[in-house]
Amino acid sequence: MATITVPLKGRYQDFHIPVDDDRISVLQCRDPKSAEEPDQIIRSALRQPYGSPPLSHIGHRGDRAVLLFDDWTRPTPIHQFIQPVIEELKVGGIREEDIMLVCANGMHAPEHMTDKRLVQKIGEHVYSRYKVLSHDAYAEDQHAFIGFTRTLGTPVLINRQVVEADLKVAVGRIAPHREFGYSGGGKMMVPGVASIHTIMHNHAFSLPRLGVYRNPVREDIDESSRMAGLNFIINVVCNSKNEIVGAVAGDPVKAHQAGIQFGDREVWGAAKRDVADIVIASPGMNKDRYFYTSLRCLHNAHRCLRKDGTVIIIASCDCGWTDPKYLERKWQVPEDILEYSAEELIRLVESREWCTPKRQFQALIFFVQNIYRLCREMDVCIAGANDVSRSYAEKLGLHWCRSVEDALDEAVRRHTQKDRITIIPDYFITPINSSTRASGIQSN
Repeated sequence: MATITVPLKGRYQDFHIPVDDDRISVLQCRDPKSAEEPDQIIRSALRQPYGSPPLSHIGHRGDRAVLLFDDWTRPTPIHQFIQPVIEELKVGGIREEDIMLVCANGMHAPEHMTDKRLVQKIGEHVYSRYKVLSHDAYAEDQHAFIGFTRTLGTPVLINRQVVEADLKVAVGRIAPHREFGYSGGGKMMVPGVASIHTIMHNHAFSLPRLGVYRNPVREDIDESSRMAGLNFIINVVCNSKNEIVGAVAGDPVKAHQAGIQFGDREVWGAAKRDVADIVIASPGMNKDRYFYTSLRCLHNAHRCLRKDGTVIIIASCDCGWTDPKYLERKWQVPEDILEYSAEELIRLVESREWCTPKRQFQALIFFVQNIYRLCREMDVCIAGANDVSRSYAEKLGLHWCRSVEDALDEAVRRHTQKDRITIIPDYFITPINSSTRASGIQSN
C-alpha cells in the first residue's frame, strides 16, 4: 500500500493507494527562486541578444518606437523591468517623445484595462511620462491590412499605430500555453494588437498543445509577427510565485526558443520517460476551488497518459463552476454550455456565433476544442469534489467520486497489476519528453 500526497482544500493531504511504491512516479520541476533583481536580469539579457544586434543598435534618432506589453489578465510583472528596456532605446537615440507603450489586449475588451490597471502594470513613472495606448481589437477603422499568412491563410490586420512605428518591441513573458505551446514571442503582436478578425481566424485552429513548440497556430503567429515587422523581444521567465528567474532578448523567434529551452530545463519542465496507465493530477495548492479551472489538469495529464488510460483530477471545486469575474468579462463560458450537445457546440463554433449573451468566441473555441475534446478522449474522474460539481462532471461525461480513496481503488482495479501511475501535483509542472528536454523544442 503506497501513500501519495497532493494538495486539496488548501492543504497537503495523504491518500493511500493499493499499489507498490515502485509503480508510482511523481513529476517535479526545479521551480527556482529568483537569484537577482529583475532589472539586472533584464540588463544581462539585453547585453546578449539572440540572433539580433543589441536593441540600442536597431533604432535611430527620429524613429518612432512602440513597446507592446500584455494586459492585466497576465501576471507578467512589467513594472519591474520596463525601465531598462526604455533606457536601451534612449541609448540608441530614440527620443522620449517618440516612444509609445501599447497594451496588447488581444480579444479582451480595452475598457477592462483601466488607468489604474495600466499604472499597476507599467508603473506610475512610466505611465505619467510616456504615451500609452490600450489596443481595441473591435475598432475596425484602427487596423491596417498587411496580407495573408501562408501557414493558415490568416488575414493579418494590425493596430495602425503599431504598423506605422519604425521600431516594434514586444515586452512579455514565456510560459507553457495550453493551445499555442508556449506564450511569449510574436504572440504580443498576434493576438496582442491584432484585429478581432485576425484573432478569430488564428484561434479557430487551437487544439491541446501544451508544451509543444512546433504547431500550426504558433507558426502562424510567428509568420504574422514577421509580416507586421516585429523587430525585437524581451521576454521574462517566471517561477510559480511569479518571480523573474530568467530573461531572453533579441530576434522574436530565436530568443523565444532560447527562453523555452531555459524554462523547460530549469523552471517548469519535468521529464517524463514513459506514458502512464493512470495519471493523478491536482491544479495545485489553493487552485482547486472552481470546477472549470480545475479541468486545466487535463492538458498535463494528456501528455502523460497512454491510450485507454485513466485520469483522476483531485480538486474540491467548492466554489462552483468558475469565478464570476471571468464570466462577467466573457473570458470563460457559463455553465449553461453543458446543456449543448456535441452537434450544437460544433455549429456554434463553425457559425462564429460568439456574440450571443454571455458567450465569447475565444472562450467557446477553447471549451469545445480543448476541454470538451479532452473529456472525450480520456477516461476522467473528478475526485474529492463537492456535490455541486457532480452534475457538471456527468454532463461532460466524466466520473464523479466524493472520496479520493474510492476513486484511486476503482482506477487500480480497472487496470492490471503492472500498470504505471504518474502523479502531477501542480498545474505549473509541465511534462516534457525526456529525450527532448535538453533542447526544449519539440515537434508534433
